[in-house]
Amino acid sequence: MGLFSKLFDFISKRSGYTPPTHTCGDFGYELAEDGAVLTEYNGHALELEIPAQIDGHPVAEITDGLFYFCDDMRMLKIPACVSRIGLNPFDGCEVLTRIDIAEGSPFTMDGGALIDTRTQHIISYLSALTESEYRVP
Repeated sequence: MGLFSKLFDFISKRSGYTPPTHTCGDFGYELAEDGAVLTEYNGHALELEIPAQIDGHPVAEITDGLFYFCDDMRMLKIPACVSRIGLNPFDGCEVLTRIDIAEGSPFTMDGGALIDTRTQHIISYLSALTESEYRVP
């Protein structure tokens, strides 16, 4: 085992990081009863469409901070099959200004806020937007 591998193993164990069980393209994922849970994104797309299926499994969840500091991403499309989105999945995405939500999704965008329509909770606010104030609907 090389020095880098030893260092990575040490840091992973100390931080609690566990690599995803499955990978497909730029995504790492785990499987849940209702489909794939996206746990990692390693791409650099300017515009990204989250697939409705990954390796034949519907994409059911986007985890907390999935796109953490994806500094190039400007636009994201979320399919209707995604039923759970963790907190601040776009934290640090400084140029992300647009998220398109598929019809039939339990989520909506309102003035830069991603909202779960079932609970009316704000999941995230796009940091690239410059409004200094947001009114909760």
